[in-house]
This record gives sequence, C-alpha cells and structure tokens, in this order.
Amino acid sequence: MNISKIGCILMLLSGAFACSKSQETPITPVIPAPNPTIPISANIPNFTVKSISFPSDNIVYALGNNAAGSNLLYKSSDGGKTWVNNSSFNQTMNAVYFMSDAKGLVAGNYFGASTNAASSWQSIAGLSETVVAITPAKTQEAFLTKLLFDNTHGRKYTEIYSFDWASMNLPAGYITLDGYLKASHSLENKVVVFAGEGGKVAKAVLNSTGTWDWAFIHTTQSNTLQTVAVLSEQNFIVAGTAGTFLKTTNAGISWTPVVSTITGDFQKIRFINSSTGYAIISNNGKGEVYKTSDGGVEWTKQNPVGNDSILDLTINSKGKLVMIGSLGNVYLVN
Repeated sequence: MNISKIGCILMLLSGAFACSKSQETPITPVIPAPNPTIPISANIPNFTVKSISFPSDNIVYALGNNAAGSNLLYKSSDGGKTWVNNSSFNQTMNAVYFMSDAKGLVAGNYFGASTNAASSWQSIAGLSETVVAITPAKTQEAFLTKLLFDNTHGRKYTEIYSFDWASMNLPAGYITLDGYLKASHSLENKVVVFAGEGGKVAKAVLNSTGTWDWAFIHTTQSNTLQTVAVLSEQNFIVAGTAGTFLKTTNAGISWTPVVSTITGDFQKIRFINSSTGYAIISNNGKGEVYKTSDGGVEWTKQNPVGNDSILDLTINSKGKLVMIGSLGNVYLVN
C-alpha cells in the first residue's frame, strides 16, 4: 500500500474517532437556577391582615378582616404554623401591638388593652377619633397615632397620644405634628421615629428624666414616606413611594438617598441588622417581598407561592420572618 493511501486511511480513522468523541461528550448549555419559592406554612381562611405583632419567638398576633368584613384577631402559639380566632370586634380596627405574650393593645375606632393574652379586653376611654398605628415607646408606654384634618385652616395634622400601662389610661397631653405621619418605628426606651407625606420626619428621644424630647428632622425630598426602620439611636431608614429610600447615620441631621433597582413603592421595611433587611414593595397594586444583604442597594425578590399579595411582615428576636398575604396565607422564613 502506497503512502498516499495510508494517509487517506489515517484521515478517515481520525475523523471517525472525532465524531465518536463528540457524541460521547455532548455540550450541555448552562441553565440558570430558578428563584426559590417560599412555601406556604399556614393559612387563615378568608382573612385579610392589617397588622401583626410578634411579642416573642413563638407568639404571633394578626389583626384583620374576614370575607364578611368582621374585625378579627388571630393568635398563633407556634410561630405562625397554626392559628386560632382569638377575638372579634364590632368596630373598625387598624393596629395590634403586644409587648409580651399576654399584654397587648388593639386600636382603630375602638381602643382596648388586654393583660390575659386577649382572652378579654378593657376599653380605654379618651380617644374620639380613629387610631391608625400603635408604636412601642418604652417599657410601660406606647404611642397611638391619629391622622386628622383641620377644616378651619384646611390643613392635615397628626396627633400622637401616649398610653401608660401602669395606670391603664391616657395622659391628658399629646403631641401635634404638622401633616400626616402614619409610618413609625422605635428603638424601645431610646428613640421613636415617625414619617409621612412630603418627606416629613419627626423623632421622639427619651431624655434622662424619662420624658420625650420631640423634634422635626425633615428630609430633602417630597415623596410620601410609608415606612421607617430604626437601627440604632443614630441610624434610621425611611422609605416610600417611587423607590424612595433614605438613610441617616447622625439621627436625622443629614440624609443620604440610596439608589437601587426598586422603582415600586416601599410599603414596609424591617431590618435584622444594618445590612440584612426585608421590604414589601407595591408593584401595580401587588405586595411583593424583597430582601437586601447590603443595606438597601441590591434587592432580591422573594417568591411566595401563587399570586398572593403580601400585606404585612414582622421579624422576631431570632431573625425569623413572618409574612401574611391577601389570601390569608402565612409564610415563615428563617
């Protein structure tokens, strides 16, 4: 056999081997992993939540309405896995806050206090208008927020009452703030921050005499602020419409806007520490949950099962997140 024929045979064998090799090790395209979904941990049938309170690692209270519009309070004793209907109210209710497993407040058109885990309620007189929010202030005190309108002068204003647990009544005095400041959060026994329309912010700082010093600490922007997170006596975060997200590290003397990919409205933010936090973002009327691990610059969407709209969330002392959606679904995240 001449050299040219041998060369041809070798080329054919080489080609056959190459084809065989190609078939044995096909190229597989890289498929990105899907975003993990958050499974439903429980369900409160026909329930739309307005406010939740997490007084301890296992006890959770949820206030809201059923399909018939009745105002109900549900309680979970296992961190949100199972729920029982604890109380019913004839009036419109907006907020719940429990400072311990047994000791709590509910408010709306009715204001009541309980010292026996909501087995019974004591009506507290002294508020003729609707309370929209309850904010813990110090060990024996909570703030109650009312949004009012002055028809004579044509202006909005906010009244903040102080409820005293020791005497179980409302002191006569209250603080009047200009504009609607519905959002609030506290570092209990130290500072409480309120925020609202027109980028307005106010703070109450506990002084050495055990009373509160009040001050306005306005931001430099005009979007409505809908949520607050107080991380320390100097570090506050406020957020609101159109992706507005502002930080201060000097108790409100100056504010730094944080630019992120969020374009929807921040409905609520809660932070475990200065870096890790969760937010409810309203996109086209639907409440979606996002998580940040860098203090609010980058946000990752969390995915509840189904087409649920998240209405409220809270974090317990161990960093466990509880969320409740418009379908009555409860989601637990460690």
